[in-house]
Amino acid sequence: MDVATFDGFWAFRLERLGADEVTAVDLAAISQVDLPWGAERQRIREGVDVRMGAGFEVAKQALGSKVTKAFCSVYDLRPEVLGQFDFVHVADLLLHLRSPMEALVAIRSVTDGQLLLSDVFHPGLTSIDSHLVQYLGGWEDCTWWLPSLSTLMQTVADAGFRNVRLHTTYNLARREDTVGLWRAVISADS
Repeated sequence: MDVATFDGFWAFRLERLGADEVTAVDLAAISQVDLPWGAERQRIREGVDVRMGAGFEVAKQALGSKVTKAFCSVYDLRPEVLGQFDFVHVADLLLHLRSPMEALVAIRSVTDGQLLLSDVFHPGLTSIDSHLVQYLGGWEDCTWWLPSLSTLMQTVADAGFRNVRLHTTYNLARREDTVGLWRAVISADS
């Protein structure tokens, strides 16, 4: 399963790597995104509700893919609806959610094997004992949270995953001091 697939890059990659079945999950429209109160009011006032992930269908057709797309909020993931998966991939999702812990618990419910999570952390908050989070809120990129690395890992464990392991961290920015572009790649077992 690829959660928050958007245009499906990782879902299609998993299929090419030999996965028998891949389910790609994402929201159907911008109206389902966890927008801050002011942004949501403006969206409603202006009547904006854009369909999301249109590139998924283009890529699926171009690749001749059999990946299944499920339109669902991460908060609504349930094994009785979608089943359970031996491998669940999640990238750059938690920072965009009002309730990252609720999302991780839902992801845990459909994971019957391994989680691979790549999400942002704030390198300035990271030390051995710091379980800190910078709250951003507002309208900026719909980014709510930047946790310390230890907080991100503890959140995964607190959602019910076992053997939480850090594989690497990386920064896509040209400058090492750019906050918000640092990502951690974490795996965990269900």
